[in-house]
Amino acid sequence: MTVGPGSFTGLRVGLSFAKGLAVALSIPCVGINTLEALAGATGGFVAAVLDAKMAQVYLQVFDGGVSLMAPTPWRSAWRRPDWPNCTPAAP
Repeated sequence: MTVGPGSFTGLRVGLSFAKGLAVALSIPCVGINTLEALAGATGGFVAAVLDAKMAQVYLQVFDGGVSLMAPTPWRSAWRRPDWPNCTPAAP
């Protein structure tokens, strides 16, 4: 079960369903960061990026499967999808 980043409402609904199913079936429910899942078991340096809509993306960088930073929202400086000039989003 992915635990984000992502739509807050979508995550709550999905997590509630998965937890209820796990309790009913007496099986474990394990949460995984969406960006970790995207990076997968790739070796080396990987930047996992997820579209957060409204000219914003979530970014997390990994090296050899180890996270080098927390998931960070970035706002695109330009609205051109062919030019990835990004700056940190305001908190």
